[in-house]
Amino acid sequence: MVRAGLALVIVSVVVASGCKSDSGGATAPAGGDPFADRRIQAVEPRDMTQEAARKPAFKWRLPAALRSPNIVTFKLFEIGLAEDPRKATTEARQIALVTGLAGESPTELDPFKPPSSAVLTGEIRDMQQLAPNTWYCWKVRALSDLGSAEAGFYFRTRTDDAAPGAKP
Repeated sequence: MVRAGLALVIVSVVVASGCKSDSGGATAPAGGDPFADRRIQAVEPRDMTQEAARKPAFKWRLPAALRSPNIVTFKLFEIGLAEDPRKATTEARQIALVTGLAGESPTELDPFKPPSSAVLTGEIRDMQQLAPNTWYCWKVRALSDLGSAEAGFYFRTRTDDAAPGAKP
């Protein structure tokens, strides 16, 4: 009986001391998402955008810990005509890999005119623009001395050409 009483006291102390409040003075950013500054955010094209340009320029916002990254990598995948691109990841085909963005362009990329410090590989090198009415996934990975983050976003291109006379 003494053991049961002692065990109850120990459990009560452990439960009371082991729980920390998450509110600890941290406030959510103005947008209401408390984790917004901990992950990479899509600026352009925004996640799940439809009718995006067929020659998109990509822009993203890095979290505070990654504002001075050592490595930034960009990948672009063609998914196709899926109803929900987030469920069609097995059909995704990588068409671009860009490395070397950290120094010159850590938060944006035009894959059709990459910065001179970047190394671009993949089928996109032979493309004038992306395919019409097609879902794509773009991913950014950043690494700094303070941490790393990776995020993926989806968009669908519009039907018309990005530039008159351009061929896909």
